[in-house]
Amino acid sequence: MGQSLLGTNHYPETSPNLLAEFFQIYRAGTNQLYPIENLPSNRALRGETIQVSDLEVHRLDRVVPLEVSATPVFNPQGQVVYVIATFRDISERHQADAALQKSELKIINLTNAIPGAVFQFQLTPAGKLTMPFVSQGLQELAEVSPQQVVYDIQVFANLILLEDWQAIKQTLAISAETLQPWHLEFQIQTGNQGLKWILGQAMPRHEPDGIIIWNGILTDISDRKRREVEHQEAELALQQSEDRFREMAANISGAIFRYQLRPGGSKAILYMSPGCYRIWEVPAEILEKDATLLCQMVDSEDQLMLQESIMESAQTLQPWSSAWRIITPSGRHKWLEASGRPKKQPNGEVIWDVLVLDIVTGK
Repeated sequence: MGQSLLGTNHYPETSPNLLAEFFQIYRAGTNQLYPIENLPSNRALRGETIQVSDLEVHRLDRVVPLEVSATPVFNPQGQVVYVIATFRDISERHQADAALQKSELKIINLTNAIPGAVFQFQLTPAGKLTMPFVSQGLQELAEVSPQQVVYDIQVFANLILLEDWQAIKQTLAISAETLQPWHLEFQIQTGNQGLKWILGQAMPRHEPDGIIIWNGILTDISDRKRREVEHQEAELALQQSEDRFREMAANISGAIFRYQLRPGGSKAILYMSPGCYRIWEVPAEILEKDATLLCQMVDSEDQLMLQESIMESAQTLQPWSSAWRIITPSGRHKWLEASGRPKKQPNGEVIWDVLVLDIVTGK
């Protein structure tokens, strides 16, 4: 055993002070001979029970890291008479430690490269919530160091709006009970970047000791939330504008409608104001579904003239105006007058926004 560890079974007959040099015993990871006075055997000779793993033997073929234990044996007078020392080759442990460090470094590099912050929540059976791991992305995300948050989760909690922190704890409690994924949008107040929206997502795992661990990611969604607000505001403004238009269209004496002429010659009503019923005696939603109903009510003597005026406006893109007669479903005779400006679409369609008035009923 001594030969496999130290590389020799021959021991020096010189002073023990030369042992470190003879066996090439060094401080682990250095080229410094191990101080003779600190060798475990010498410390044991001074009455100390000791175990160290910070020395290594530099053999010709390899370096052997050692764990050395030394125990003094005393006589009845309390004097050290000899020392029992054990040596253990811990090369495999060092290799495992090195592999672990390499793996941990790889994980750290990967998590730091992910946008946002990779994190762990931990909830004990007693209800204590901690964050045992947070990646460096938290520094940019929340302007606090991950080390501070790992040491004290309250550092992170202090950034979160109070009602949102309560929501985090409530939703985590539900996730812990159901083991369903945790998902929540919440706000934090940073020092330099102001208010931020954060999306938290994590998968829970139940440990044998009753602890719940969530592995997840925190992402800055402030830009998305701003776009949502802008979209909502734009939608509201559009709705208000449309409401004003519909109210105005419903109260004018005639009707407003959008008329579409397709390249193949088919026609459609894209929009018709409620005032159409006073003119054609047909609800707007019916006319929007079937534009031919308007043509069917045109007096037969005016149909060709009306069609030609529409086609001329479509070809020249000049403003359209015309007057014609209709017969309503109840048999009433009316004179209508309308005008509109054509707009040609990229697909070849022509669309008019038209105002039509009942100029004389029974003319």
